[in-house]
Parts: sequence; structure tokens; C-alpha cells
Amino acid sequence: MLKAVLFFFNSSTFIENYLTTEVYLSNKYNIVFSYVFSFTCFGVEIKLSVFSYKALKMKLIFFLLIITYSSITLALEIASYHILKGSLHKGGIAKIEITDKTKKKFIAKMNYEIYKRMLVPVPSKFLKGETIIELPPEFKDKRGYLLLEKKGTMDIEKAKIKFIRRTTWQGKNDAMEILILPTNGKSRVQVTYHPTIPAAGWGRVIITFISPYPILDGYHADFELN
Repeated sequence: MLKAVLFFFNSSTFIENYLTTEVYLSNKYNIVFSYVFSFTCFGVEIKLSVFSYKALKMKLIFFLLIITYSSITLALEIASYHILKGSLHKGGIAKIEITDKTKKKFIAKMNYEIYKRMLVPVPSKFLKGETIIELPPEFKDKRGYLLLEKKGTMDIEKAKIKFIRRTTWQGKNDAMEILILPTNGKSRVQVTYHPTIPAAGWGRVIITFISPYPILDGYHADFELN
């Protein structure tokens, strides 16, 4: 009797998994014994056992459907931006990704790279980086913004947030502008929210830098959704 062990690895950042299959072949090469299927999703290991070749095919098809659905879901949680030109920079790129969207918190990770103009005396390393914005879970949809509109200001664990106004952004009525003041004192972040916009729902993001470099202190970069 032959024994074959097969390994499958999916490199997706959403699901890291492995599939170990023990295949026992009879004299007629029919698969008759069990398969062990395990994968890790959000840090939780899940194991399934299957007892026939037909059932294994069904499980694999189901598994592929999960991967496809997960990839689509992940894509909806990332938004890409271009950075408008400014006096010190000629543009740039940015990306906002939702890294946590649970009942306890809502976290948006913003990566950006600003392309400075020639002869600007600011090291390039200060014009690119990562900003983590952590908000209450209500801000994963419109509820948080409506609550902030009613209260005016909110003090949260790592920032103070203020409601600015309702506005129209690129034809979208009732968009809402808010100001986020992180407690680390490195920047001020103004965002324009609308529920139809992907990821965090931010169509426009304006970062104002708070920096020991006089030329950069108070300077802002304007991100627009692609």
C-alpha cells in the first residue's frame, strides 16, 4: 500500500493555511481512507476530516470558494489615493487599509509616500510612513459620525475627534468632515466621510504635519481617492 502526503499553501495575507492529505491507495488505486484538512483563519486553527474522494473534491471546491470570497472582501477593505501637488511636493501615493473591524474597535492603517520637489531641504524619510488611526467601533459605518455630529467632540483613547461640518464631496451629498487629533502630537488628520466610499469611507484625507523642522511644521498633504 502506498502513502502520499500532499501540502498546499496559500500565500494570501487574509488566510494562511496548509492542507495535509494522507492518501492510501488500494490495489485498484481507489482512495478509501480519511483526509485531514486544517487551516488557520484569523489565528484560529480549523480542522475537518473527510472520508471519501468525492467528499474531498467537494471540500476543496468549498475551500476555493472561501478563498475567492475572502479575496473579494479583502479588496473592499483597501482604498488607494493620490496625493495632490503642494508647494514642497509634486504628488505622491497613499493607501488606507482596515486592519481591525470588530465590536471592540475600528483601526485604519494609512501608508503614504510624498514625492518632494527638488532642492527641498527635508529628508525623504520624513515624507513617507505609516499612520495608525484607532476609532470606536461605531465609526466602521455612519453611526459613529452621526454620534459625533450630535456631540461635537469626543475624547477617545488615542485621540480627540471633532465634527466640522456636512458637505458635498464629488457629487455625494451629506458627506461629513471630521478632525482627528492623535495624542502623540505628530499630526492632525482631517477626513471627509461618506458611507458609499470603500474601506474607511474616506474620500479625502488632509494630513497636517507637526514637526521639529520649521519648513515641515504646519505643512499639509491632501489625499484624494483614486
